[in-house]
Amino acid sequence: PDWLFQSDPTAKESGCGWFRFNTEAPSVLPAFRAAADLVMPTIKGHGANLILNLANEPACQGYSPNTTAPRWRVWLMGRHHSIERLNEAWGTHYGSFLEVGAPEAVKAEYADCADPGGIEVPTDPKALGQWYDWCLFNQQRYAAFFRQIRDNLARHRPEALFTIKWLSNFSGWWKSIGYALNPY
Repeated sequence: PDWLFQSDPTAKESGCGWFRFNTEAPSVLPAFRAAADLVMPTIKGHGANLILNLANEPACQGYSPNTTAPRWRVWLMGRHHSIERLNEAWGTHYGSFLEVGAPEAVKAEYADCADPGGIEVPTDPKALGQWYDWCLFNQQRYAAFFRQIRDNLARHRPEALFTIKWLSNFSGWWKSIGYALNPY
């Protein structure tokens, strides 16, 4: 809602398509939680509400320098353990994790409400490691966000089932299956 975007400008950074939220902004999860706490008691016990859709085609590919970059760097540290190992995997020459941003394709084309329809798999072998890491990170961050939403809703309706009609461009779409990234 507009009131959330006005009260926290980071809530809209990197939001895309029908799902316009930056899931990493500090105000977004509490807003979803407050909405669930308001709505869920009114549908408790209604048999017609057996399956709840958490999102309709979220294009989860955004990148915010304010909120995504720090999490991306921490994720990379956990995956590669040292900047030397990251450089070896990516064929890069970063001096520290603080220098690492999102892959160029993500920063240039897919941030701030663009709808990529799937990240192109790089043809340059040196860029493939960075692309693969980004896809894994991106899948994990959005899965974690929706898991928190689901868990909060389940507090009210533990018997309910949950689904997401998810756009696959968060993972490189069908192009990524050969790289063990499953868009489903």
